[in-house]
Amino acid sequence: MKTPFDRLEQQFGILRSQAMYYWNPFQRQKLIRFYQQFIPKGSLCFDIGAHLGNRLDAWLTFDSQIVALDPQPLCYRYLQRHFGKKSNVTILPVAAGRELGKMDLHVSHLYPTVSTLSGNKWRKALNDASEASVTWDETVEVEVTTLDLLIEKYGLPYFCKIDVEGFETKVLKGLTQPIPMLSFEFLSTRQKSRVTCLKHLNSLGDYTYNWSEGDSYQLELEKWVDANVLLEKLAGKIEKLYGASVNPKTEITITAGATQALFTAITAFIKSGDEVILIEPAYDCYGPSIEVCGGVVVPYEMKAPDFKIDLSLIHI
Repeated sequence: MKTPFDRLEQQFGILRSQAMYYWNPFQRQKLIRFYQQFIPKGSLCFDIGAHLGNRLDAWLTFDSQIVALDPQPLCYRYLQRHFGKKSNVTILPVAAGRELGKMDLHVSHLYPTVSTLSGNKWRKALNDASEASVTWDETVEVEVTTLDLLIEKYGLPYFCKIDVEGFETKVLKGLTQPIPMLSFEFLSTRQKSRVTCLKHLNSLGDYTYNWSEGDSYQLELEKWVDANVLLEKLAGKIEKLYGASVNPKTEITITAGATQALFTAITAFIKSGDEVILIEPAYDCYGPSIEVCGGVVVPYEMKAPDFKIDLSLIHI
């Protein structure tokens, strides 16, 4: 049973999301300009992980027919209140996944944007890579459908957006037919998820790809490319920026920022009991990331005024 404080936290979380997605009027115009490249007027769209519906709101300017999913009770009620009376919008309080059934939704009161069906490993990695300390306060059992079943009932969408906090691979596994255009989020700390998504889509049809960084709502490539070329383009960008030559198939991992990249690299190599020399001052994520892996931090402090490393004092 929720306490008054729990309910206050939830309302604050929804208010935070409103501020993020709706209080900047220029953000809405950026969304409309971005999506009008992809969505023909009057076409059917699926919004998987609609949250408070800011994408849905932009698509309505194209007279789209929209099926929106969000299993979070507060988000579903918000969507119903703001969009439920529109004849071209169908709102469902369900999640999407690999198969029909029920699953546990991990709900964060203060950060409802990261409520997820993903397991503890993903949630822990997200917290380690984030500036915020997210708590998932409750678990709610929710209905799960699949993209195939949605298509069977509502028709084949022209555009489908998938934003499900690390559960993208499972959602795509519930699709066995090509959709003309899809977008999905790269927020996993695991390279395997990215590769799995691309491989599955390639098994369904002859897809081409592009990407947009963060909330820029701008495509990075002038021309759309196949999956292999996409990885090569990312490798080329790394070489141009850093002078490092990498194998695009085996040496590229997409992360949600530098902190997540550092955490991913550290967890890939550090095992329990490993001693790690940490040269200080150091970025504040290094120590906690090492300790999470069971590593032992061995600090080496550089001294003013020159802050040089005396290699004779470092024994490996």
